Amino acid sequence: MDFSPFPSSTYNVDVSSYELPASPTAALWTVDSSEAALKNCQRRAASKKTVSFAEDVKPHDGLTGRNAIFDKLISAYFVEQREISELDVLHFTGQDYTKITALHEDLTDMINRIAEAVEDGRQCAPVLPRGGGLCTKLCPPHLPYVRVLDRVVEAAANRVLRAQLSFATAAPSQ
Repeated sequence: MDFSPFPSSTYNVDVSSYELPASPTAALWTVDSSEAALKNCQRRAASKKTVSFAEDVKPHDGLTGRNAIFDKLISAYFVEQREISELDVLHFTGQDYTKITALHEDLTDMINRIAEAVEDGRQCAPVLPRGGGLCTKLCPPHLPYVRVLDRVVEAAANRVLRAQLSFATAAPSQ
């Protein structure tokens, strides 16, 4: 008895009515090179749709660098409940003064959005107004802590600014 992976009682197919090619691979290598087939192939290649984006769109999917830093700071402070120091802020921003000032602007905006949420009768405000990130929301009881976090960011900005000024005055002039 020959081994068959499928029981013969399951499939009742009469293969005698099928016409098979002379060799098993003959049907695989047959190419229609007629004019109609060539034009059909060219038409399909020409009709493939492509998508292109404007030059000013971001080259990646996900959060912008600014939003990623802000989301990371908020989650470290409120979700992970870590104590945030000036050094943490400098680490998050890579000691970049423009990133630190952007972080200060984002915290100020967060304070305003929490206040607006209370005025509008909403309970909380999202950390990232356009969504994304960890989708964290802050409520009015968080407001004093956001202000403290903002003062830490201001202190980090002042530290970077003092370091830049002392470096500029200490550099020998030529």
